[in-house]
Amino acid sequence: MNTYEEQNWKYEIPFNNDIYRSVKHFSFLHEPEERKILDKQIDFYRHNFSFEQLLNSFDKCLPEDIPHFKEVVYKRKNDILYCPKILQKYYYNTIKKHYKQHSEFLLEMLNISLNKKCRKNPMLPLYKAIFGDYLKDVKLKIKKYSKRDFVDTYDVKILPDDYITRAIEVLNSLETDHLLHGIFGEFTNDNVLLYKHSGTGNFEFKSSQFYPGNNDSLTITTANNTLKLEELRHNIYANIYPGRAHFYNSIIPKSKKNFDLGASFLLNGWDTFVTWHTKPSGFTKNSKIVYSKICTYLFKGNYKKALKQLNLYLLATYNSTQARNILISITQYPGSLESHVMGGLATELLIKNGFAGSPQDLLIQFKKHNLGDFFALYTKK
Repeated sequence: MNTYEEQNWKYEIPFNNDIYRSVKHFSFLHEPEERKILDKQIDFYRHNFSFEQLLNSFDKCLPEDIPHFKEVVYKRKNDILYCPKILQKYYYNTIKKHYKQHSEFLLEMLNISLNKKCRKNPMLPLYKAIFGDYLKDVKLKIKKYSKRDFVDTYDVKILPDDYITRAIEVLNSLETDHLLHGIFGEFTNDNVLLYKHSGTGNFEFKSSQFYPGNNDSLTITTANNTLKLEELRHNIYANIYPGRAHFYNSIIPKSKKNFDLGASFLLNGWDTFVTWHTKPSGFTKNSKIVYSKICTYLFKGNYKKALKQLNLYLLATYNSTQARNILISITQYPGSLESHVMGGLATELLIKNGFAGSPQDLLIQFKKHNLGDFFALYTKK
């Protein structure tokens, strides 16, 4: 398989010419219709960058390169994406704390971003290109799920020393669940290594297909030992089986097609799809509702107004830090959060509409195609 391994290329190419050239070259290897979709994504992410992406690129500059970087940014200031004023104080404090020496430049760019004209979600054309005829049904499902009522749930607190033990129990149960094997394919946990750290952030999965050694590994992030059992289960479903590790191990050794590891709607979509269909619970149902509700705001006519309404919803649902982080994900990493929900629903539709007969068959069909954010092209057999 010819694999493009730069997983974060969409958020790197605005200021990284090497990655831009390499992913552009990768696009040449695709069929014309695939390349048309991939090139639209490359063009969008090359010519649109967020304020946080600017900060991330600034961090990578050597001191002697900063003057040139500023010059490049000034020339491209019209490419900066809209940043909601709700985040103004957060970024102002970030600049004052970490970038004091360059605050004049960064505050100017922040001001441009805060006052950027933005009537509609800039991602709308990409949604259409990626999903094609599936987009209408994806939006209908998002609307449908967002209107459902939450259910009461009960979750189990995990003791600080028990995270690895609990994770092993989950993996062992998946290894012996022959019903799931019939749906998603065979699984053994012999080659899975588990680690943990007590900080915050996402679980970190490393695939044996791309890292040295014969083992997949998962680092469990315990969020200062507040992670509970149901969330641990769902993260294992998403990252190991039937999620990301199973996806890679099922397809990569057995396909000679192209595979874009930065195809977030495809890969995050699979992870979400399997978590929704692996031993669904009240936790599953509620997460589907809340994230569908979040995505409804991305399709509203007045994007700036919708983001204000979304922030109110987030503050009523999460604590202030979680609410801010979700808003950052949506506005500073366009396509990131919605790739999970929209990609998951589109994956469901691939089976419903006849591209594949089952989840296991979907993996078989994927081996026959160049894999990227090409849902529009994955049609009935």
